[in-house]
Formats: sequence, structure tokens, C-alpha cells
Amino acid sequence: MQTRLLFVLSAAVALNLSTGCKNASSSNQSTESAEKNGADTTRSAGLEKKDPNTKYKPAFEGQTRIATIAKTTTAYKVDTLAQKLGSVWSIEVMPDGRLLVTERSGYMQILTAEGGLVKKITGLPKVHFSGQGGLLDVALDPDFANNKMIYWSFSEGDKKSNLTAVAKGKLNEASGTVDNAVVIFRATPKLEGSDLHYGSRIVFDKDGNL
Repeated sequence: MQTRLLFVLSAAVALNLSTGCKNASSSNQSTESAEKNGADTTRSAGLEKKDPNTKYKPAFEGQTRIATIAKTTTAYKVDTLAQKLGSVWSIEVMPDGRLLVTERSGYMQILTAEGGLVKKITGLPKVHFSGQGGLLDVALDPDFANNKMIYWSFSEGDKKSNLTAVAKGKLNEASGTVDNAVVIFRATPKLEGSDLHYGSRIVFDKDGNL
């Protein structure tokens, strides 16, 4: 089994639970809940008819199909904060309300809450920027307000073979760099000939563990 799958295990379990175990009843409950909260919803009957995007055989017929799809006409207000940012993967809100944004090509940016550029952050370990790879998630240390430590995930290697890695370092906003950057985890062994499915979401538990 490829080690990289460890990064997406929890997501895969959640997906299987939602598509393989829930029935139309739970779907109806979700729609009814939305209606109670004031959402204007309509139901579309029948199974999803799109062709499968893989050749994998499901455990049972219809496992990868949604029984009913709830649609909503609830109005949402969308404000554009910034444009021409490149290939953004992650946005982390800093304690002062500013945004720490990762660009898959290999750098970060600090933006104001209104989308204005404050500082470009460079000098990170080299990333494999190809396919779905590059600089991916970023997370602030639970004590970031005091220690300025950040953690980020990225694809490391080259087109021939690569893997998912996690690094940490101290954000130096004044110089626009990350001090003492060090890789703390590599999902070995490297996978050959692929630049897809790196997972990479970073979270801390209640005890501050990554």
C-alpha cells in the first residue's frame, strides 16, 4: 500500500461513510434540516447518471452514486478579495485577521483581510510543482502568536519519483522568509511516475499534536 494514502485515509473513510452507508433517508433528513433553517431547496429524483471516472469495482452496485441531490436557491453574497494570485491551495487566517496564503509554485503571501498584499514569503524548501503537486497546506502553530512557527506540506522530488513532505519553520515577516525551515516528515517510499493525490491537509488535535 502506498504510504501517501495515510494522508487521505480519514477523508476516504468519511467519503465511504457518506456514499456507501447513508441511504435516501439520511439525505432527506439533511434536506429537511436545511428547510427548517430557512434554505429554499428543491429535490432532484433518481440516481446520479454520470459515468464512473475509474475502473475500480465498487463493493456493491450503486455505491458510488448519489441517491438524491438537494439543490438550493438560497442567495449567497460573494465578495472578491484578491485576483491574479496564481495557483492558491490553502488560506490560513492569522491572529490579527490577515491571511497566510500558499501558492503551489512554491511561495506564500500575507494578505490583508481586504486582499491587499502585505508580504511575499520565499526561501522555502524546493517543491515539485507539477500536476496536483507543489506547496500545499499551511497551518499555524497553536502558540503562533508567541512563537511564529508555521507548518506546511508540499510535494518533494521530481517527475520521476516524489512524495508528500511536511516542514516547519519560523515565519520572519520582516525579511519575507521562513527561518530554520526543516522537513519533519516524509511519506516514504517515493511514488514513481505520478504527480497526483498528495492529500496534505494539516490539523492539530486538542493536545497540540500535528
